[in-house]
Amino acid sequence: MANPTIKLAFSCLDTGVSKDQIWISVLGTDPSTGQFGYLDFTTGKMVTGDSFSYQSGVTSKTLQQLLSMGTSVDLPPIQSGRIYMVAYEDFDTFTATSGPTFGKVPGSVPTPYVVNGVDRMWDKIEFDTSSPGMYNLNPTCVDFYGFSYTVEAFDSHAGTNRTVGLACKRSDIINEYKNIPTPTSTDQQFGNTGLFKDMMIESVKNPGEVLRLVAFKASAWADWASPEKCNQVSHFLDGYIKNECFKPNRKFSFYDKFYPTQKNVRYGVVNSTGTQISLFTDEACTQVYTPVPTLDIPVATWPNPNMTDASNWHKVGSSNGEEVDWGFVMLGNVATSGAAQFWGSDPAAMAIMVSICRGVMHNDDGMTSWVDPQNFYLGSSTNPGEKAVSTENFPIFFFSSILHNNATGGMAYALSYDDVYGSQSQVWVESGAQVNINIHSLEKVTVSSKKLAVS
Repeated sequence: MANPTIKLAFSCLDTGVSKDQIWISVLGTDPSTGQFGYLDFTTGKMVTGDSFSYQSGVTSKTLQQLLSMGTSVDLPPIQSGRIYMVAYEDFDTFTATSGPTFGKVPGSVPTPYVVNGVDRMWDKIEFDTSSPGMYNLNPTCVDFYGFSYTVEAFDSHAGTNRTVGLACKRSDIINEYKNIPTPTSTDQQFGNTGLFKDMMIESVKNPGEVLRLVAFKASAWADWASPEKCNQVSHFLDGYIKNECFKPNRKFSFYDKFYPTQKNVRYGVVNSTGTQISLFTDEACTQVYTPVPTLDIPVATWPNPNMTDASNWHKVGSSNGEEVDWGFVMLGNVATSGAAQFWGSDPAAMAIMVSICRGVMHNDDGMTSWVDPQNFYLGSSTNPGEKAVSTENFPIFFFSSILHNNATGGMAYALSYDDVYGSQSQVWVESGAQVNINIHSLEKVTVSSKKLAVS
């Protein structure tokens, strides 16, 4: 094959699932043509165009089939690639425009992304092998957790062998999710941790079987039981931001997102009304930070934006702060504009944003407390030795905290921009490197109000 980049080797460890019940598919953009396509494992080449569709044994192969072809798979150059892994049932369809889908149940009501008849246990790895000589793989769970796997390789940035990802059982993760404390009042506007359980996505074919845990940022408006819950998601961080982070006249210091490679110190001062932070580059706060001299408080008055209007869900482009879905800006962190334009792009704003999500932004000594993962996701607890406690003013984003706590070395990509201050699970490899993908846990887990069952 021409221009191989890296070698992928797959294995399944303690899964209880036979190798002919696990399917692998590789998708991405061919950098030489700019077209989306899939990897034909037989030829080792990308297949692109407008008309390809699912073909058993072509667009995907079982792990057994891949192992029969050799010990590893050579990847050609692929941009914005995805390695899809699905268990028990293969992909239903596969098209040039949509990529794979994971089952559509006859008669089900179509809704976006999460439900949509999706009835497969699957997960994915993001990668890019388009830049000659230096490639990266990201075992991301930023959108959802499906099952446990690890990526093992020699990391050229770290200069050592690394294993990243999740080697724990699915039941461990899902049981922790099931036991997330629920507020006494389901109407709690800020920091309502009961919302996490609503995103335990069950199989339509086998009710009670948990297929995946979905992050707020990846959920659709129609996935929630009511607009009220969408409002609670949008305002999840409000109590913390208003009452702890934007305290009037507060002064704090911190590194921007490039730490530890660069140690750019920034200083923030909250105004007397608690509505805006001014940013500076010197401790005396005389040198204004550019291009973002100020950041307005990323909070809207309840219930704005009103989620009875589905078009307000995940809305980030308005110049009117009252209409921005600030919960999504903070926890979704997509490209934004207008009132939200700097949070997902400026190095200082991104450091503040991620530290809000991790629950450490209220600490004034940001150059120590913001960069230490032991301080993340503690809620109202004051040190890592205490039990983490989520409250209205100190909410814990349990989706990220549970995945980080169970990840190898505590490294996971469970929050957008988890690479800020280096808590991510991304691996960098050089040309010719072998990357081992080890699937650890595909156990079926059924949750009821009384118990958690594993099969």
